[in-house]
Amino acid sequence: MGVHASHPGPCTYLGAFSKFHRLRTTLARNAGIPIGLMEGYYDKEHLNTLLGALPWGTKSFVERMHQDAPLKWAPWSADALCGLLRASDAGGTIEGAELQRSVAARVEFLCHGLEDESLHQVARDVVAGLREAADLGEVYELS
Repeated sequence: MGVHASHPGPCTYLGAFSKFHRLRTTLARNAGIPIGLMEGYYDKEHLNTLLGALPWGTKSFVERMHQDAPLKWAPWSADALCGLLRASDAGGTIEGAELQRSVAARVEFLCHGLEDESLHQVARDVVAGLREAADLGEVYELS
């Protein structure tokens, strides 16, 4: 079980779903995307747990966050990373050589600060896979 990619090679294991999720959320945070509030990632109960440690004076701020959530992707759509963030880890695709190369370059740039070597390796595999798919003119698929 876990996330596999169509490239590089015939089938590359990227790790457990939780590890791949951790990679994507880390990259999103590094890019300044509030991933926990975004469509497809927003979970009100989880957010309440995370925000539970905030001082009481921030209650109106938390309530406002819930009113606006989940956030739409449009304000961040110019960031190539969204191609990876929005692709389902079970059947998602990233199509088109230009987009694949842009996503690969963005992931490569954002992963330089990763301290977790296992996440860094998954990021390198994603970059290599996206570039291979682009070079071959094929669809990059997650399964």
